[in-house]
Amino acid sequence: MKIFERIVDGRIRKIGRLSIDQCGFVAGCGTIDTIDAVRLLVERHREKQKPLHLAFPNLEKAFDRVPREVIWYALRKHGVLEGLIEWVRLLYSCPKSHLRAPAGTSTAFPISVGVHQEAYSLDTASDKAELERQVQAWYSRLAAFGLKLNVKKFEYLTTDVDETGSIEIEALRLYERYISTTLDLQLRLMLFNFDIRQLNWDSYLFDYVMGIKRYILKDDLGKLQAARANLTRMRMYRALLTAAFWYAVVQLCGFDNKKNQKLTAWFLGFSTSHLLLNYNFRPKVQLKSLDEYKKTAYC
Repeated sequence: MKIFERIVDGRIRKIGRLSIDQCGFVAGCGTIDTIDAVRLLVERHREKQKPLHLAFPNLEKAFDRVPREVIWYALRKHGVLEGLIEWVRLLYSCPKSHLRAPAGTSTAFPISVGVHQEAYSLDTASDKAELERQVQAWYSRLAAFGLKLNVKKFEYLTTDVDETGSIEIEALRLYERYISTTLDLQLRLMLFNFDIRQLNWDSYLFDYVMGIKRYILKDDLGKLQAARANLTRMRMYRALLTAAFWYAVVQLCGFDNKKNQKLTAWFLGFSTSHLLLNYNFRPKVQLKSLDEYKKTAYC
């Protein structure tokens, strides 16, 4: 039976065309592709300073309540040949199942709805009203085929910090109980505005270790200047220790050759100077408030 299913599935996939946004039941695609797509979408809207509204609809018992007629309808809409549809009908002809329990196995009972395998979907919009219209269209379309949205698992997210309400859909006003209304943008900066290509690992690690992040998390900028002064001293100490280390290595190894001495001197100067250049020639930003600091690339 499984071999027959694979043959039919392979032929149907050659005919039907899936959306480029679909990741479920697609070879080479997984959850990480969807997560990355959402992350990039949020980043692009934040770069242009535009709000983004996202809805995550979830079908209620999706694979258990799909009427068989909907399967045949979907196959015909994708242009699948009637011969292949009849083959699929054979897979669902007179299906039966058993219930296994500690007391034993029940007798066979027929199954008239459902498929052999939850569907993930995502609606996005730059306007809350537009998102409501899209979700309403989802609801109406699913209801026409006897399917329902799962209210408890439905989620609404937005990057607009000024937005305090949730979306309201006809006959689904209980969404307000379960929807996460707003993402705290300032707490999500490191998640949604993180570009590893722009990250200065040297300064980032030193800022974190020296406690600047600790002051920021406490919403206290009074000691920020002292923390930066301490950071400058630590950079100087590290540069001096690095120079002393390489000088000791040269003396212990006894490099008498002038060529080796020049090479060592060049490497010593390069390894120490970049530490100072990295900090002294870095653009200085005069910050007036905590919110202004959180908008910089260092958060």
